[in-house]
Formats: sequence, C-alpha cells, structure tokens
Amino acid sequence: MTHNRVTKIRNVVCIVFSVLLAGTLAYMIHTNNQEQKIREEAIEELQTEARPYEIELRKLEDELEDLENITYSSEKAEIMIGFIISDLADISYIENKSEVYGFEPVLIIDCEMDLTSVESFINAADNWEIMLYADNFSASTNDSVLIVMDYLNSIEREHTGVFLIRNSSMNTVTLQLIKDDGFIGYTTYHESAPQSGQTSDGYVYFDYVRIASDDSFDSMSNYLSWLYANKTSMLLAFDMESINSGNAAEESVINLIDIAKSYIEYDDCSFSTVAEVVAELQQINQTEEDLKTSNEERIEEIRERIDELEIIIQEIYSKIEY
Repeated sequence: MTHNRVTKIRNVVCIVFSVLLAGTLAYMIHTNNQEQKIREEAIEELQTEARPYEIELRKLEDELEDLENITYSSEKAEIMIGFIISDLADISYIENKSEVYGFEPVLIIDCEMDLTSVESFINAADNWEIMLYADNFSASTNDSVLIVMDYLNSIEREHTGVFLIRNSSMNTVTLQLIKDDGFIGYTTYHESAPQSGQTSDGYVYFDYVRIASDDSFDSMSNYLSWLYANKTSMLLAFDMESINSGNAAEESVINLIDIAKSYIEYDDCSFSTVAEVVAELQQINQTEEDLKTSNEERIEEIRERIDELEIIIQEIYSKIEY
C-alpha cells in the first residue's frame, strides 16, 4: 500500500510539475510573441515615419544622376562625301558625282605626295573643302603636312581643320602633333560603330570609312543604318586610286551613294560639309556645358538636401531597440 501511495504521489507531482512547466513555457512563448509583436509594430511605425523621407531621397538621387550626366545630342544624322584623290583626272569624276547626287565634295589630300601634284589638286578644286592626311603619318612625316599647310596659307586657301588619321597612326603622339599644327579635330575609323563628339579640351572628332575595295561596301549599309538611328556624323572616303584600278567597282560606288541618298530623303538626315559638322559638334558641346552650368545651383541644393535626409532617416531607425 505504502509503495502504491508513493507512486501515486510521485505521479501527481510529475503531472503538476509538467503542467507548471507547460504553463511557464506557454507564458514565456506568449510573452515573447507579445514582445515580438510590439517590436514589429514599433519597426512598422518607424518605417512609416521614414517612408516619405526615403521616397524623397530616391527621387532626389535620380534627379541628381540625370543632372550630373546630362547630354545633348544632335537631332539629325550628317553624311559627308569625300574622295582621296590620286590623279588630276579624278577632279572631273568627283565633279560629276557631286552634281548628280547633290553633295559638296571633300577633297582628301595625302600630304606625302609630291608638292607639285598637291598644288595642282588644290588649284583644280576651287571652292571645295580640303582635308589633309598622311598615309603613314608620324613625327618624321609631319613636315610634309606643314609644307602643304604653308602652301594653303600662301594662296589664302583654308582647309577643314580636321585631320584624317588612319588606324595604324592613331595614338596620343599623333593627336598631339596635329594639335600642335593647329588642327581643331580629327576623323578616324572605329570598327564597332561610328562615333562623333568633342573631347574635354574642345577637340572635335567623327568617324570616316575608307572605301578602297568592293569588300568595303559589304558593311556600309549597316554603318549608314547605325549612323541614321543614332543621329551621328560620318565621312565616306572613296579611294580614287582603288576606283581607277578597278578594286572598287563603279557600280559599288553608285550603290553606296544611292544608299546614303535614300537616308537624305528624311528630314533628320542630310549631306553636310565638314564645316557644318564641326559647327554642330561644337554647338552640342557648348549646349551641354551651358546646361550643366545652369544646373549647378540645383545640383548643390539636391546634395545638401540628400545629406539632410540621410541624417533624418538614420536618426529614425536608430530608435529601434535590438
């Protein structure tokens, strides 16, 4: 009897202890849930308090990014048609093409040719724009460029001020040399896509494509399409020596100019002179600078307000108790 009674008492004690433990755990869980709920509600209240400041902060950050990266681009595509002359007889060919298609030709002259030939080309192409280049330009051939420039000055004839640089000669030394010579810009070739603009030191640039064989025509349609879509500028430079030798068929020349002409039918594309393109690029850069200058005060205001908002938001969330 005594043993059974002890066993019953022990069972009762175990049951009571289990009930107490379960109750304690339930109370603790309930208390913890209540505290968690209170904490979550407090965080929600702080988030609600911070939300308008966070919204304002995001809007100001977006506005600041737009103002700091503001760009102004041309509203039209511009195509220049040039010819790398090799013989005096090329003049009549160029005249014919310019009259038929309605463009002002750019006469591209290799300054490394003998001066007598260069002089005859210049004098035969009255009123045409003249662009200079050297087929293998370097510091050692720069004197040839200066000689041609001196001749132009002696007859009071201007050149475009833009130097054509072949890819093989494109480097910082070349750029510095032509800048020292007084050129205001350059044209070169990019394999990826035509580019045009003005450097931070005011140097204008645009792309050219040298058309020296029928293979050159294969990608021209894509280049012109990209040119038109992105409203940039490009010079089509027909190599007359290649045309005369048959490497670039006459039919291919006509087809390419026809493609260019098809874009001219649109109001936002035109045949342009180098002078017009240079003026446009300089205007675009000036407009960008004017816009940035006019926005400087607003940019400063935004930065100050962003600093204030970040402090306010940080102070709000610092009230959270962990």
